[in-house]
Amino acid sequence: MNLTEYTFFPLGTRCSSAGTIYDLGKRKHAYPFDWMDIELSSILPFLNIDRGEISDYLTAYFLGVNKKTMRSDIDNTWFPHDFGKGYVSTKKVIEKYLRRFNRMHDLFESGKNIAFLTIIARADDNNRAPYIGIQNKLQGIVKGNVAFISVNLSDQQLGGDNFTNLVIPIGDSWDTFHDEIKKQIPYNFL
Repeated sequence: MNLTEYTFFPLGTRCSSAGTIYDLGKRKHAYPFDWMDIELSSILPFLNIDRGEISDYLTAYFLGVNKKTMRSDIDNTWFPHDFGKGYVSTKKVIEKYLRRFNRMHDLFESGKNIAFLTIIARADDNNRAPYIGIQNKLQGIVKGNVAFISVNLSDQQLGGDNFTNLVIPIGDSWDTFHDEIKKQIPYNFL
């Protein structure tokens, strides 16, 4: 699969997806799932919200983030880059995510080809069904071609159409995971 004509989009589950895209020189814009630690099952509800309702949804969602733990009361998503050191107001966080969601919708409607990169510790049965649901939703709303890349520490594939699974066999160490991903993503992707 050659992805030279694709826009890379980080699709969770950790901020290492956005970091990897940046390190590969493919990050052009910030998108909603860049800098959060989010379960796959929590991504689909965000994708199901109509563009006109996203502002109200984000307001309710971020008002439910515990500022001490930096986690959402709704789905336990962790926002270390938004509510950690240098904490800004919830209003500013909502404004930032509203821009990112609008940018995401603009990209989806643009007709551009999009490669979705997901980095996850384990590809297992708990993650497979939500991921396939996300794939099906994105294939229905993105106007261009879509490709899905999953990078994980396990030897199982998340599955689905237009899908590439990369397994990074380095144990459970997140310390070296990011560097190993950059080494092992096939050059023909770029």
